[in-house]
Amino acid sequence: KFLFPPVEPGVYLSLKPPITKSGQPPVRFFLSNFNRYGMMVAKEGEHMGYGNTEVFLTPQQREALIQDYLGQMVTVVVDRPIGFHHVTKGVHLDYTVNYGFLPGVTGGDGEEQDVYILGVSQPLETFAGRIIGVVRRSDDNEDKFVAAPEGMEFTAEQIEKEIHFVEKYFDSRIFSIFDGE
Repeated sequence: KFLFPPVEPGVYLSLKPPITKSGQPPVRFFLSNFNRYGMMVAKEGEHMGYGNTEVFLTPQQREALIQDYLGQMVTVVVDRPIGFHHVTKGVHLDYTVNYGFLPGVTGGDGEEQDVYILGVSQPLETFAGRIIGVVRRSDDNEDKFVAAPEGMEFTAEQIEKEIHFVEKYFDSRIFSIFDGE
């Protein structure tokens, strides 16, 4: 069902950015390109880094991350709640779903793993629910998780409709644990 063969789970867990003497992460720089929609992305084989430390996850590490979390209960910290207005490279995005990250879990871009939250209609600060799907981006170096409250089901088609406001700028494939093989 997924694009890359599995590897030993957990290999990505040590991919954390270094911390400076002040206790803060160093200034981030990008080795990246722009996709056809003008969004900044790293192509396969490139990396985004902190100083000289590479934090790009290989395709196998990205797959291991997905396999470890798909179907699991998680707590998400929301940094872009419903109604949040974000501008990047001249593109204006109004978030129609809550969006956040899994604290302490490094994603494909070297930052904490991003998560779309479906099934909740009010802005949140934190969320506890199940990872029910994944958004695989072929033109980016990271995947996005999709979470929903326990007991709620969304198909890949339903997920796509909910997150189209962002994913229309990427070449994405969406998988849901509720779709058949």
